[in-house]
Amino acid sequence: MPATCPPSIALVAALALSAVVFPAEGAGAAEAILFDRDNCTGKYRMIDRSISDFDDIEFNDRVNSLMVITGSFKFYRDDDYEEDSGPSFLLGPSGYQDTCWSLQDASLGKFPVNRMSSAELIADTPAPQPKGIAILYEKVNFQGNYRILTRSVSNFDAIGFDNEVESVRVIKGGWFFYRDANFGAPPGRPAIGLAPGDYPDIQSLPDQLHDYFPRNLMSSAKVFGF
Repeated sequence: MPATCPPSIALVAALALSAVVFPAEGAGAAEAILFDRDNCTGKYRMIDRSISDFDDIEFNDRVNSLMVITGSFKFYRDDDYEEDSGPSFLLGPSGYQDTCWSLQDASLGKFPVNRMSSAELIADTPAPQPKGIAILYEKVNFQGNYRILTRSVSNFDAIGFDNEVESVRVIKGGWFFYRDANFGAPPGRPAIGLAPGDYPDIQSLPDQLHDYFPRNLMSSAKVFGF
């Protein structure tokens, strides 16, 4: 059999972006992320519609924290949107910057930890075109696993990619990348700001940024647009 040639970097980027469908202006969208540990970490489920029984997504009575990215959801302690065990609560979107809620804070103390069994989509929200697009790769030269960002992410644990990044492609907007979660940039661990372009080795950035940001030490990113 003839040897297969590796795909070009341009083709890799095109294939990565082809997996993401950006909604048209004014289209409706809804997305919430449920986590089984505090601070939006651990195992998670993403939902974009009503779920009458979290057994269907193997996540019944497992939610400790959550994010609502777009749309408005009503969350229930019981399945089938029942309130026999206590009142439900409504949670809406947080904008471009993710907000992680503990279950108790989001419910104003109505929900004990790990007591959620259904979620009802109440309303979509208009879905704007993304303010920025960046692709993070786990290896230099845009190789290995990747994650596509279209919004700020305060903790890469939430996308299963903490301290994994070795190369970056910025497609749209400007981005700040941070070594610490929650956009932390303490003395000695400064963030970097990158404009659209290809950065095949995060440790070998051009000019004065060379050796500025070690590989595999990235934990959050914020889009600021142009």
